[in-house]
Amino acid sequence: MSYQITAYGDHQFDLKYEDDKLLEIIEMYICEKKTHGQMYFTYYTLCRFILYRAKDDNALEGVEPNTYYESPNISQKELTRISRLLWNLILDRKIFVDFSNNAYMAHIGGNDTILGIREGADYGRR
Repeated sequence: MSYQITAYGDHQFDLKYEDDKLLEIIEMYICEKKTHGQMYFTYYTLCRFILYRAKDDNALEGVEPNTYYESPNISQKELTRISRLLWNLILDRKIFVDFSNNAYMAHIGGNDTILGIREGADYGRR
């Protein structure tokens, strides 16, 4: 007999990825945006991408079998790790924080961070 439990509420998960793999996923996301002519992305959309990628890769720590999580999230510890990797990309001059009041970005929430992709920046394995 097969069953599935639905877990309601906020559930935070750590990622099973090593830093190198997580950075590879971040750079893949940036390259995908750049390929489609999008030179900006937000921290929130990147984190959602990582969350669903980790879900597909079975790389979320602590997921119970046969359970659907209504509101899965990445743990604060992992969000800090993602931020640290993004700062490394900023220091490498591959991306930048966009502090402007771009009218085309009005749909972005006030608590989100807009990141710009630097033209000509090379992404991929170091």
